[in-house]
Amino acid sequence: MRRSPTTWAVIAVTAVAVAAALRGERPLAHFAVGGAAGGMVVTETPTDPFPIRRVWVTPGQVPVPTDDQPGAWRKLPRDEFARRVRSAADAQAAALTPPVLVRAEYKAAYEPGRLFGSVVWAVANPGRRPGAVPFDPLKIAVESLKWASGDDALLFHGKLARSERPGTYLWVDAADGGTVSASWSVRGGHDADAETFTLSAPVAAITTAEITLPADLRLTTGTPGVVLSGPTAEQRWRVSFGGRTEVLLTVRRAKTDRPSPPVDRAAKYEVADGAIKATFTFPHAPHADPRDWVFDVDPGLVVDRVSGEGCGGWSAEPGGKLRVRLLPVSAAAKLTISATARLGPDAAHTLPGIRPADGIAADLLDLTLPPDWKLDGWEAPDYRVSVPGEQADRTFRVQFAGGIVVTGEPTRRRPVIRFRRTDVEYATDEAVSWTVSPGVTRLAARVKVKVARGPLAALTVVTEPGYVLEKVTLVPDDPTVEFRRRTSVPGGWLIEPTRAVGGGQAAEFRLEFRADNRVRAGDPADAAPAPTVEPLPRFGVSGAADRTGTLTVLAGGGLKAAV
Repeated sequence: MRRSPTTWAVIAVTAVAVAAALRGERPLAHFAVGGAAGGMVVTETPTDPFPIRRVWVTPGQVPVPTDDQPGAWRKLPRDEFARRVRSAADAQAAALTPPVLVRAEYKAAYEPGRLFGSVVWAVANPGRRPGAVPFDPLKIAVESLKWASGDDALLFHGKLARSERPGTYLWVDAADGGTVSASWSVRGGHDADAETFTLSAPVAAITTAEITLPADLRLTTGTPGVVLSGPTAEQRWRVSFGGRTEVLLTVRRAKTDRPSPPVDRAAKYEVADGAIKATFTFPHAPHADPRDWVFDVDPGLVVDRVSGEGCGGWSAEPGGKLRVRLLPVSAAAKLTISATARLGPDAAHTLPGIRPADGIAADLLDLTLPPDWKLDGWEAPDYRVSVPGEQADRTFRVQFAGGIVVTGEPTRRRPVIRFRRTDVEYATDEAVSWTVSPGVTRLAARVKVKVARGPLAALTVVTEPGYVLEKVTLVPDDPTVEFRRRTSVPGGWLIEPTRAVGGGQAAEFRLEFRADNRVRAGDPADAAPAPTVEPLPRFGVSGAADRTGTLTVLAGGGLKAAV
């Protein structure tokens, strides 16, 4: 059977156009050739879905295909050719319009440290062909994905043909899209008084989250443009964040102080470095729901740390309040609060305290004084006092046990303790080297200090006026030791180590002084030069109970010394 030449021409154009459409490329501009005079006319064909080049020829003008021409030649009716062009155009349009996520509805309940619930994702498929919906950034845990038909939904991580990097995708087979339901959860993070949850999910034009919280919790968000409403009578909060991939949610307790029963308190006080360092321990019972525990803090007491099983964070609030977030515990636990108060100049010190807002039951206070402090007495009418006395490490202990409150006050009166630092007592062993050279005198002193009762926070040394202290070295090494003139003492210098030398401890101070003199070098030709009288320098350590030492006189620069 002889093939029609006209058919061959049409088939050739079809192969080029369809192949270009399937590759996602735009074919070249098309031409129509023919007319009554047989000339060429360039024209557009608006009914074509993409540009096609059509060439109208007479049967005698159709070239006969040869074996070396690429592609396959097929005989097609003109209607079939048009159908295939339309099919290729539809495939190209579908590639440019993949399935898309249009709506996401999240529902969640709260438990300490976690939001969990269900989600429904609605997918549209305008191209009506199978495809993948981008689901990045998906940073929530999901499981049990099902289409509305009950079939399992495929959520996968991989790299598509036209994508630059791997991603997370939902595969869609249905021509009309559909809805996918799943279970989801996300973990939260704790700060001082709240939990924060970051909901990172695929973007959708309409995205809502309905979160149910206990009645004593509140939901807030720090993400701009997010609409938050609630709570409803069922304690549901609604968050709308369409067009966004991430929203930050914060769960915190409402500003209401839940009453708690009076509890026992054990407090330990230690005096050190001019301050009272206190540690308070409170037992608390197991509970299933998180709550806040509110404490009253005495003026001047600064909370340093709160720790213990079930402690989810803490914050100091105005008005002398301390708020501690308790997390669920399965057994009785302890809460420990560390705090510091500076000592005032008076000898009478009221023991500072931290108390639960709803009172204290049993109360035991334990005060320890270091060896260099002396207990003079106390006033504690609402406490029973016991004095264990001096310990093996030379510290001194006194204990106060809370009794029945008989004053009519809601709380016990705090004990007032009178204690003071004892006078510092120390001895020195001094080795002084005095070197005289022409025009300059140097004095080097090595002072070994042994503290019998301390601490020794500073050392005062006295020299002749005119001597300048140039360098101070300590053993053990103290690179940040400070020294300066003590103007209240003529020739006095004050030396302050970084750490005080405690009772029973020793330290070595190495001092270097310099002063100008009027001594001149002798003339070698002068057989009997006139001597120059230079008085021995004065050097002393102020306040030392016992002093021993040596003085060495040296001459330099060709001088000879005679004492």
